[in-house]
Amino acid sequence: MESLSQKSWETGLPNRDSQIEFLDDILLVDVLVIDDDHDSRAAIAEMLDGEGYAVAVAGDGQEALDLVGAGLRPRLLMTDLRMPVIDGWQLLAIRSAHHVLSEVPVLVVTGEAERPLFRRGVCGVVEKPIDVEKVLALVKETLAPTTRAERA
Repeated sequence: MESLSQKSWETGLPNRDSQIEFLDDILLVDVLVIDDDHDSRAAIAEMLDGEGYAVAVAGDGQEALDLVGAGLRPRLLMTDLRMPVIDGWQLLAIRSAHHVLSEVPVLVVTGEAERPLFRRGVCGVVEKPIDVEKVLALVKETLAPTTRAERA
């Protein structure tokens, strides 16, 4: 598997050559980007990586849960709503009772923001096509002041 430092942005756990911090078998990342569209996922991941955030990616909610089950610990979830297997709505419902994710803030990046998201623990919504400045501002506000660069 390629490491995230090679910017493949394929789903799955990064190897130990990546820029993600490891603590024993726990992988610490700033943002887990969850989107079934490879191009959207890659664009968001590249943008965040370029700003100094440690990023992991998943193609749907099930892959995200599998990554967390394998030791990934994100500080923020950024998820699309319409995805196969486990969609964003289902992921939000699972997250609320999940032993690892229940306290992790969520930003929704979607083309369908008509349902009441804030009652589901969502701290922000970005409509597609994304506004880069809005995404970066929301991520910075949510994670401030502990980005990877500031911890170094």
